[in-house]
Amino acid sequence: MKKRFFTIFTAAAILVLNAMVSMQISAEGDTVKTLDNGFLRIELSDGAFAKDTARSFTFTPAESGTYALFALKNNGASTATVQVSDGSSAIASFTHYCVQNYSNPAYVRFYGKQTTSDTTSELVTGEDNLALEAGKLYTISLSFSENATVNYIDVRKLELSILSDKVSLSPSDWIDANVGTVHVDQQMSGGRKAVPEGYPLVGDYTSSQLTSPVKSFRGVYFTSSKYLKYTLDVQTAGYYTFTPSLSIYNNSNMVSLYANGLEDSDKVGEICYLKDSDTGVVSKSFPAVYLNAGANDIYFLNLSGEGYFDGLTAERKDALTVNAEGTTFLALNEYADVTPQENVSVGSASSNTANGLVGGKSKALKFLAGTDVTYTFDILETGTYSVLLEAKSALGGIETYFDGSTQNDTHAMYITNAASSQMTKQMPWTLVSGKELEAGTHSITLSFTVDTEVWQACVKRTDIAVKPTGKTVIAARYDFIDYVSGNDWWSPAGQVLQGGSFNIAGSTYYNIIACNNTSGALITYKVNVNETGWYDMSLYLNGSAGKSLVWSVYADGSDAASGTATFTTAAAVTKHPFDNAVYLTAGTHALTFKKTSGVQADTRLFAIELEKVPAAAVDVAASGKTKIPFAAAVNSSGTSISGADVAFENNGFAEFKLNISEKGDYMFFLTSTQGAPGSAQAIVDGVNKTDPMYAETGNLATHTDRREMRIVEDSVTLDQGEHTFRLEYANGGVFSKLEIRRIDKILSPSGITRFGAREYKTGNINNKGWWFGYQVWGDQYKVDGETYDNAVFHSGVDFTYALNVEKAGFYNVRLLLNNDNSGDAKTATGIKLSVDGGAASNSISYSCPLAAYTAQTFDETVYLPAGYHTVQVIAANPAAGTTRIAAVEFEKADSRNAVMINASAGTCTFDFAIEAPAEGVVVMAVYSGEELVGVVSIPVTEEDTAVSETVPYTGGQPDSAKLFIWNNLTDVTPLVKNITVLNTDDNWIVK
Repeated sequence: MKKRFFTIFTAAAILVLNAMVSMQISAEGDTVKTLDNGFLRIELSDGAFAKDTARSFTFTPAESGTYALFALKNNGASTATVQVSDGSSAIASFTHYCVQNYSNPAYVRFYGKQTTSDTTSELVTGEDNLALEAGKLYTISLSFSENATVNYIDVRKLELSILSDKVSLSPSDWIDANVGTVHVDQQMSGGRKAVPEGYPLVGDYTSSQLTSPVKSFRGVYFTSSKYLKYTLDVQTAGYYTFTPSLSIYNNSNMVSLYANGLEDSDKVGEICYLKDSDTGVVSKSFPAVYLNAGANDIYFLNLSGEGYFDGLTAERKDALTVNAEGTTFLALNEYADVTPQENVSVGSASSNTANGLVGGKSKALKFLAGTDVTYTFDILETGTYSVLLEAKSALGGIETYFDGSTQNDTHAMYITNAASSQMTKQMPWTLVSGKELEAGTHSITLSFTVDTEVWQACVKRTDIAVKPTGKTVIAARYDFIDYVSGNDWWSPAGQVLQGGSFNIAGSTYYNIIACNNTSGALITYKVNVNETGWYDMSLYLNGSAGKSLVWSVYADGSDAASGTATFTTAAAVTKHPFDNAVYLTAGTHALTFKKTSGVQADTRLFAIELEKVPAAAVDVAASGKTKIPFAAAVNSSGTSISGADVAFENNGFAEFKLNISEKGDYMFFLTSTQGAPGSAQAIVDGVNKTDPMYAETGNLATHTDRREMRIVEDSVTLDQGEHTFRLEYANGGVFSKLEIRRIDKILSPSGITRFGAREYKTGNINNKGWWFGYQVWGDQYKVDGETYDNAVFHSGVDFTYALNVEKAGFYNVRLLLNNDNSGDAKTATGIKLSVDGGAASNSISYSCPLAAYTAQTFDETVYLPAGYHTVQVIAANPAAGTTRIAAVEFEKADSRNAVMINASAGTCTFDFAIEAPAEGVVVMAVYSGEELVGVVSIPVTEEDTAVSETVPYTGGQPDSAKLFIWNNLTDVTPLVKNITVLNTDDNWIVK
């Protein structure tokens, strides 16, 4: 008979109920059972729910904490409505939609109906957690939109008490999560993993004390970039290893474990789960993580793929035994078992240190054919490991098996090529290389197929930690993780016959025979880089003398060589440095070495050496160009090297220290091969100086050529001393060269001084986006061995160049121009010149179109006194079509026998040719009427053919100037006729 129990609580009754420590039963026949970790189950004697009819159940938790509610529902209902109250007010209200194609992420924690006959489908009453207090009475009100049957209601505490060394955790007991869209059918098809024996479940709903125990985990379905957070209340601090089980729907999932947060610094490790073709369920252990006593948060982040998180165990570990770096030796006589026992005997007493890994053992064990022995060891830190053996054996006489596997892991280098049927002495061999081992206990079984004497066996970590300072040496024979054989490459027979060792800094290294050939043989090592930067590399080799070879290194599977070593082989072991450093970011990298050119020649590789290039300030020359090598970056992120190019990832940056040797105007140039230059930020001494022209993206869709671009708006005046330059890229790009140039050039008193069009101090560039595109794709011009990238020179554009005049005088100014003249042929006269900000005058007249870059000279020479000046070229109204400027040239003009009066400065500048060079004195005098208002004398020699000098004057403005050349000032014999220039002469110039 079905009974309903409805209670109207009086105030007195509520007080009594609140004082109760045991569970309040909500109906006759219902029972409440409690287990560890605050777990509470209300088992319903009558689980029938009529459509849209609410039923209430009361309970009192024994522990305060964060809780979630679950209900077993075995049929019907598309919507569940849940309310929780504390006797005085509602504390939570949920609506759950029990549909099969469930797409609302807000309710992903619910388990809905899979089929009407499914008796293990579970309903979770909300993703919001409940904060409950111990000893307080709570009421659950539950109703469904259809007739339904519920067997029980679980109240589960989410702070999971870790009371023993081994526990299982329900994956659905997360305290916080972002698991994404859920398809209920998929969600319910997983999650059937049984609780493993010996790992008690925290909050054990599988307990036989319950009327309806559930014998499998409640799973959680989550997709890429989603996470699950668990809170663990740890009783005993220590190292804990977490082993999740995944039901994989894709080919693989990548999952990360974090402790205390989701920052990079909190990451414990990553595991790639590969789908098992039979079951699709894979269990793997993460590296051990230290948990303090008390509350600890852990996160599982799904990096890729989708799957069902259907099991999780935690196990406390003691300190483990295999070193995270270096070599750990196995005691030969401490094997776990042997088959058969009589097939092991003690070998002859011998130290055999010549080829010993660490000096040899006093005695060897002899394992006869048919013997299997197993060694067990603990790995402290997940990594890549090799097993090494020092033995005398016929080649191919040993097979190796890890962790009870039936897969033979013996490395091909050890088992192939039986040209030598029997070793004559023990040799150190890499038996297994590049084995990925997670933290925890492992075993290796050695199966001997021939009689073998073994002196030493060891486990060695072979993802080599690269030092941030000093040298890191990789052992060629022991530390490789992979190789591709070719044409007798690393022949074991050859090693037996030609094996040798070499001492580097007190350590002994044994060679690998590398028969250099053209069949693609290569060898790969793994390195763990602590600090991003450039690393010098060297190879220690010997071989057939006098053979010219080139070896290359390839990083992380790239097809482009990161560096090369060019050398001539010698009989002695010789260090061969690579021609250029290799750029490695912090993290793990695979370095592959192979011969890329040269004659057929045997070489023996002993070791590879790496050393970080110290970051130091780049010395910037006082004139010309200074390349800023990316190797000099004192800080960088998101940058990598591919061949000769530097690649910036999104939001990558590189920061440099620059040592300016002389104060001046400087400009930064970047040569790009691809990417989005518009995302660049150029920051000098903490100030953003990005050129707005450069920031325009323009049309870069087909930008595949190399063009240099200014990346600072106007030139930056830098004082002598150290400065910081930082290059940031929001959207990434690939670049081949970074330069800083001194652009206030010294004007030569003879010959041509040339400014590239883009070496301007300041510029006024209208229509920047349009102009930028042409800057990228415009022509280049090469003259006197230098290549110049052009600037588009349309109407309204002007560029100002800075120059330091060493010798005052008149200078010819020329522009190297090109014009495609899309209109009819015509003469253009619209280019002007301004000196030191003065009025624009002078002009260039030229006929166009110009088929190639041609020098167009301004119609008047320009007088430039000694010192610093700016010259502005202005495209006032050039010809139709596209005019491009490649360079601006300055050349000292012939002397004009002229004087220039600068009234505002109170100076008169002489510029005269010396018609009859001689040893003597030049006297320059300035007059106002008959009054001498200024005079200067300078010595000259027979080498001098001209004089340019500035004479200061006082008093009235001069109206005449005289120049005398005498042999000296005591014997005033005229050497040149006196020259007089009046203010009425053409050569009298007033500024």
